[in-house]
Amino acid sequence: MELLLYGHGGDPVLLFPTSFGSFNQNEDFGLIGAIGDRIDWGRYTVACVDGLDTSTWYNKRIHPADRVRFAAAYEAYIISEVVPLLWARTGWGRPMTFGGCSFGAFHALGMGLRHPHFVHKVLAMSGAYDTRSFLDGWSDDNTYFHSPKQWVPNLHDGQQLRQLYNMDIILPAGEHDICRRGTEEMSGILWSKGIGNHLSIWDGAVHDWPVWCRMIRHYMQ
Repeated sequence: MELLLYGHGGDPVLLFPTSFGSFNQNEDFGLIGAIGDRIDWGRYTVACVDGLDTSTWYNKRIHPADRVRFAAAYEAYIISEVVPLLWARTGWGRPMTFGGCSFGAFHALGMGLRHPHFVHKVLAMSGAYDTRSFLDGWSDDNTYFHSPKQWVPNLHDGQQLRQLYNMDIILPAGEHDICRRGTEEMSGILWSKGIGNHLSIWDGAVHDWPVWCRMIRHYMQ
């Protein structure tokens, strides 16, 4: 799979694309430019990965169980190949940020919550976190654990919870954002488990790239 790398040092950042987006989407729509000065200064090294939504969550031509199975394979690629690549560029074990907008926020938060042993910060902008609408009523263990709104309320693993207590989770959305309600609900679910997070509703803002460009510049100092 293709990806783009930006930067020459600093903390590693992995940015996911929105629905049907490719590895160059975050640059094309201004997200990389919004923090370009910080990348140039050596504050961050950023990887923009490709998306597989047409083969996974949005692929109505295959069984829902296969959609999630392929999504799990995509996650395995992220964890086993992209994360080590970023660390090879920045230093092994350096604090890792996962981020994204809209469906990219779903990937960032979901994978971050499942891998708190190395994801230290999540910036999930304007996301929705329930996958049931993609699965035509199908449910199994794999689908359950890929839907944060379903599995987080039932999380009781002490070690994982302790790791999540130390994660910096930022959940911004616009006042008129189509994903505002989903963002607020996810924030509440996390707090119900004692997992701190920063919910921020931006006055007058909508679900669009200019808003996300302002958000990423604000939260990635």
